[in-house]
Amino acid sequence: MNQEQLISIFTTVFKCPAEIVNDTFSRTTARNWDSIRQMMLIVEIEKSFKLTLDSEDMIAIDSFQKAREVLFKYGIAIKVA
Repeated sequence: MNQEQLISIFTTVFKCPAEIVNDTFSRTTARNWDSIRQMMLIVEIEKSFKLTLDSEDMIAIDSFQKAREVLFKYGIAIKVA
């Protein structure tokens, strides 16, 4: 459930197919990952998982893998696909 939720956030924000959202999906591999989409990603993660990320965690999320790691820090487990 949480994994599908996080993948859905990434596919919506980055307008990409779910098949490419995995641990290699990152700021350097996504052609449209810019500062605006970064903020959209943070807002959607906070809204979807009903939490407030601290600023260090907001900055740290630069990949799908890092998003999983940050969410785990907040008690939300996302299994690896």
